[in-house]
Amino acid sequence: MIFALEKAFCRSGEVRWRSLERDASRMVPHSKKWIEYWDRQFFLYLTGQDSNAVRRASVEEFRAVMKYSDSPESLVGSIPPHREDGSR
Repeated sequence: MIFALEKAFCRSGEVRWRSLERDASRMVPHSKKWIEYWDRQFFLYLTGQDSNAVRRASVEEFRAVMKYSDSPESLVGSIPPHREDGSR
């Protein structure tokens, strides 16, 4: 019984700790606001509006935005694909 309580406490403590973790956005990772923030940052970078927008982004943010880009709400997903011949 004590072992089960210790295990449960460790898990709840870990969950609490993870909920307090923040990245450069200062938002809870993988929350709706977090993905929208990073989607906008990558959009600004990819459209040439802000060359420093993703300076503090990690691979985790990049992967999340790439997955989110399939969503109709994604700004990154709204960017037309670049073609080698320069046409759109």
